[in-house]
Amino acid sequence: MSRIVVDNNAHRRTLGANTLEQVVGKTDFDFFPRELAAQFDAEEKQVVQSGEPLIDKLEKSQSNMEVDDQGAAARSAREYYGNCGF
Repeated sequence: MSRIVVDNNAHRRTLGANTLEQVVGKTDFDFFPRELAAQFDAEEKQVVQSGEPLIDKLEKSQSNMEVDDQGAAARSAREYYGNCGF
């Protein structure tokens, strides 16, 4: 299970956090429903073990963001759809 060690303002906003201290050391399980966090965790492990990136994956997660039909994020909704990559 990975933990956040560095972060940026945009990502913190998607997590509903304001400061770095609110996210450092935490995992997806601290911010997302268990089922969704487990999916993220399994995908991360798959990438690390296989060495193969996830490409063209559309990811749904709980957030305070909304994405319009052009794929641009906008504030104040309950779900976020975006590209996943690490």
